[in-house]
Amino acid sequence: NSVTYDSNNNLAYLVGDSGVFGVYDRTSNVTEDLRATDSGDWIGTSSLGSVVYGSNIKLIYFGGDLGVFGVYNRTSNSTENLNATDNNNWIGNLLIRGITYDSNHDLVYLVGGTIGSGGIFGVYNRTSNSSENLNTTDPGNWILGNWILRDIAYDSNNDLAYLVGESGAFGVYNRTSNSTENLRGTDTNDLVGTSDLQGVNYDSNNKLVYFIG
Repeated sequence: NSVTYDSNNNLAYLVGDSGVFGVYDRTSNVTEDLRATDSGDWIGTSSLGSVVYGSNIKLIYFGGDLGVFGVYNRTSNSTENLNATDNNNWIGNLLIRGITYDSNHDLVYLVGGTIGSGGIFGVYNRTSNSSENLNTTDPGNWILGNWILRDIAYDSNNDLAYLVGESGAFGVYNRTSNSTENLRGTDTNDLVGTSDLQGVNYDSNNKLVYFIG
């Protein structure tokens, strides 16, 4: 379902359905199964939907269905369960669909949601080992009240996080002001409309945001 690249060690980490989690080493041309690294089998057969490499601290973060959220440490070859870091259980059993890494502040942003429950948006702080709910940062409740969010990308140049989701959901989170702006009205001639947006990425060279749906 998703793959991320570890530029420090030239490795590619991948996640998928039924708890699939592994790492590909290009030098040896071998893909190693990492499913057994979760002590207590807390991942089990959960579908993992997103993975990202934390370049500053050399950790692998991932999320999936039933609120699965964790981090893999290559040095100790162990996977830590981060499910309990969400105060008041705001993630619960909801599906985490997208994860991105904020290299400026060593934070992990996550988005997701399920049908009937709306979207979730939050940030994990490794220093405090806590996940903060950012749903209330959207004026008018346009995230939680309407759409499942499917992906998120971090703009390191401007310290912004762009998020996309179903029914044309498109917005940007500003950490400085702690607010999420609805960008749905920025598409000339309503080219996005109510299309479900599945992916988003930031082009740091040209300072552009690309999305697909």
